Amino acid sequence: MLDTIPLFPIAAVLFPYGRMPLKIFEPRYLDLVSSCLKGDSGFGVVHLQEGHEVSAASSESEIKLANIGTYAKIIDFDGFSDGSLRATIEGRSKFQIVSSWQEKNLLYRAEVKWIDDEEAAPLSDRFSELEVLLSQLMEHPQLRQLNFDAPIIDVSTLGFLLSQFLPIGTASQYEYLSLEEPLVRLEKISKYLDEISS
Repeated sequence: MLDTIPLFPIAAVLFPYGRMPLKIFEPRYLDLVSSCLKGDSGFGVVHLQEGHEVSAASSESEIKLANIGTYAKIIDFDGFSDGSLRATIEGRSKFQIVSSWQEKNLLYRAEVKWIDDEEAAPLSDRFSELEVLLSQLMEHPQLRQLNFDAPIIDVSTLGFLLSQFLPIGTASQYEYLSLEEPLVRLEKISKYLDEISS
């Protein structure tokens, strides 16, 4: 089944269960946020592989969107005197873009195919150190500001959250987002940690 959703292209990568702050000031995205809040809906966060986030800095021909994205919901927001917003978003389900286009108001929309949620397999002792690492990361002041509820940690959630918050770079993040096997994602994270600690 295909659905049409609005897109929010950004230079970062959002994972299911992950959270991130967004500074919103362009009219097209202010309108999008207003519509989402009124309708209790969300939008697709998609990695911007080429081009710029701000419309005035680039033309449509310079934009290249990643093929896989994450549907996001707004869980908190603050308004500022200049009319801009700071929103905290949370990733939900992954999707694959079938086709995308830009509307007259410069907002991108896409026809998407939803990607099935990964199986919530329990953690084995093999990944206990990664679970401890995630607990330590969640105590960082910047992450505490995102007001996480204590997540139910399974193989999939652990991989998504570590991928979201470790400084692995957006290219690796997008690679990890695109993976369909949660164990492969955790193995890649373990390899990355081994490499930076050696």
